Amino acid sequence: MELLPHELGVQIPKLYRTRQEPDPMVWVRFCSPIGNWRWYIIECEQVDRVLIFYGWMIHSAERGGRFIRTDLASMRAYFGISIERDPAFVAWQLSEVQQRERETQPRKEARVW
Repeated sequence: MELLPHELGVQIPKLYRTRQEPDPMVWVRFCSPIGNWRWYIIECEQVDRVLIFYGWMIHSAERGGRFIRTDLASMRAYFGISIERDPAFVAWQLSEVQQRERETQPRKEARVW
């Protein structure tokens, strides 16, 4: 499966377009079965042939926080983990994503990346 199909990528706002919104839309969820990582994408932009993501990240050992990462696909090689897009995910407001995460995960400390 392609990590971010073009038709989905064009819907996601470019970097810094939603930072002032109190409750931005989350467009995509990426996940890794190793360590229970989840990345919720709010903004995305290709800069110098590198895809840069901004959004909300959850990990089983840390209770979430903002992140900005270059090319999640490169994490496969660096950390040896697989990252997949959740094809069943539908766009939600960030507050809804956070609420659903609180309901499904044990409470952990927050960390901003």
